Amino acid sequence: MVVDQIQETPSDVRLVRSETLARLHWLAIFGQLITVLVIALYFKYAFAVEACLIIIGVSILLNLFLYLPQGRWLSETTATEVFVFDAVQFFALVYLTGGISNPFSMMGLAPVMVAASILSARNSLIVATVAILATTLVMWFHHPLPWKADSPLLLPPLYVFGLWVSFAISVLFVGFFTWRIAQDGRQLSQALAATELVLSREQHLSQLDGLAAAAAHELSTPLGTIALIAKELSKSAAEGSEAESDLKMLREQVERCRGILQKMTSFKIHGGDFFELVTMRQILAEIVQSRDARTIAINISAVGDGPEPFRHRNPGLTYALSNLIDNAIDFAQETV
Repeated sequence: MVVDQIQETPSDVRLVRSETLARLHWLAIFGQLITVLVIALYFKYAFAVEACLIIIGVSILLNLFLYLPQGRWLSETTATEVFVFDAVQFFALVYLTGGISNPFSMMGLAPVMVAASILSARNSLIVATVAILATTLVMWFHHPLPWKADSPLLLPPLYVFGLWVSFAISVLFVGFFTWRIAQDGRQLSQALAATELVLSREQHLSQLDGLAAAAAHELSTPLGTIALIAKELSKSAAEGSEAESDLKMLREQVERCRGILQKMTSFKIHGGDFFELVTMRQILAEIVQSRDARTIAINISAVGDGPEPFRHRNPGLTYALSNLIDNAIDFAQETV
């Protein structure tokens, strides 16, 4: 069934386009570079400009690695590693520019939010944990905040601790909220995909129904002609001869073809509702009853724990089992 196919599809497998991450990285790199240059050249604050540019350069190299292979898809593990690098790279810049007292430190939420919208809960938590640990480190260990040399800005320790608590809570809340919204979107997408498969299957069955009706109409005339000719030839065949036996078998096969065509154009099977729930044993019994079991014994047995499951009648399943049983009868010596 279509629903079974959807459920069997691993829903936790996520692939990320490398170009998508690369475009996001270009925005972040451009913002970091502009901020560093404005603080260094316009405000003329003293800080480790060269070290900041080196860190941004490493991010550019990674971005070229992501962007140059066009159309490449990253696994969730690789995407997680990229987001962890983003968090570490950003807080390395924060370490060089005043630590958590840097007003741009709240931008550390960006890798967590993007990761939560793409990755699974487990990998999103990994990125969030790295961001919180990095924030904790730069809260205690960092270079001075770029400011005027004659009047350095010193924030109270309690206020700095409040910034850390605010960031940690924001990471957890925003990360979980983003992941929950993205998860709902993924579930809706899967539901729409399942609906499209069901509609496609129904359309296919409708087309098969029309094809079966056309085939039954087209084949009824030649089958009638074959049956008539076989009947006339059997009158002139010697009684008990091989020709009479062959003609009798030919007429039986013609009637069997008529029966198959009648089933293909009707929703009624043996007087029952086509959509009724039946067991697999009942389906097999109906198929076996329509077969000639005079020379080959056909036994049906069901083995397993629990009650026998029910399912709707399915023409494809019925004809597939019919072919298997026919092949078994043809090659069996005594019993199927």
